[in-house]
Amino acid sequence: MALRVLQSSTLPPVKPLVRCYYWGEANPVVNLGDFLVPSLINALGYSCALSQTNDSVVINPGRCLTVVGSLLTRHEIARIGYPLDVWGCGWRGKELSPTGQEDVRFFAVRGPQTAAGLHLSSQIALGDPALLLPHLVPLDVAPHGRTVVIPHFSRLSAMSESQRRLKTGCDEVLSPMVLRSPRDKTLWRCSLKTAVGLLHRRIRYGIQIHSLWSALRRIAGADFVLTGSLHGAILSQTFGVPWAAYHDGYVDTPPKWTDWAAYLGIDIELVQTLRDGRNWWRQSGYRGRVRDLEPLLKSFPYEIRNPTVWSLVRKGAFGNAGDKKNRLQLGSILGSWESRQTGRSYHLSSTNRMDVEAASLSRFKPLPFARRSRRRICAPAVFVSTSRA
Repeated sequence: MALRVLQSSTLPPVKPLVRCYYWGEANPVVNLGDFLVPSLINALGYSCALSQTNDSVVINPGRCLTVVGSLLTRHEIARIGYPLDVWGCGWRGKELSPTGQEDVRFFAVRGPQTAAGLHLSSQIALGDPALLLPHLVPLDVAPHGRTVVIPHFSRLSAMSESQRRLKTGCDEVLSPMVLRSPRDKTLWRCSLKTAVGLLHRRIRYGIQIHSLWSALRRIAGADFVLTGSLHGAILSQTFGVPWAAYHDGYVDTPPKWTDWAAYLGIDIELVQTLRDGRNWWRQSGYRGRVRDLEPLLKSFPYEIRNPTVWSLVRKGAFGNAGDKKNRLQLGSILGSWESRQTGRSYHLSSTNRMDVEAASLSRFKPLPFARRSRRRICAPAVFVSTSRA
């Protein structure tokens, strides 16, 4: 009996495993910001392995990579149980002990207050890696023009969806918790208690749990985002959507908000309603600026194995990633690379990529849906996926 050998060119390349830790890494339902980690690692040419993966199969034996989240606490570092390579994480307002930092290598941190609070070099790269997401990962986005409120995950059950919409004045409530893909085996290890809890929240509080990509599209296509989740603000900023920090009587870790505001160069104010959020945005929030992303990308602890990304880094393309024309070029090039890797083709969509003058923000008013997209701040390159024939 003859054996048929598949051509290697027809198989997707096997990506090396890198040991990572993010909050809820083994849970079927994960916090939105934390679940960005596997996608970011994948875009740089690796697959994300659980923190308890055997040393023999990962490229960082004896160490663990942390990418997103306020993980720089003695408790979290001790719980992870490995010496850490930190790329973009933030503090929670408390210093680490000298012994707590002995086995930690800092490559980048979330903001200037984290760097100062942990007594790191003034030259360390700054920024949350989620800021790179629209530049690295294909995403099909169309403006839906609705206002969105994202409560902190610990406050999902504080009130029903209808009550939260009524109190904030927003059109819809978006859960900061996302569901893994049905193809992910972790989802099917969901306990009965977890499944019942999700069903209970859906029935009693009207809370729908989206997939990661569905949640990202709701944020990227929104007219305004009121968010108690820090990554709701970070993603809104990088997608060019006006936003404001939200509280419903509870604020989780104020130092992470001030750290993020210091990165953008603005003062932060937590508000309770859409009206107050819009006022803060047009008075202060719109001045926030994402810094040069090239130092953040270059500081990735390991070799960037996506050859197209690395080529662009060497050419300095990400140094001007905030420029509209440059974002379009980056998106086109990276989309071509993704097409070669996955067998799918991508083309750019510019339906939600509109410029807005700063002067118009002083006259910010709700507009009819057909015109709202014209008031959007210039958003990063977006991809629309089409199946290859």
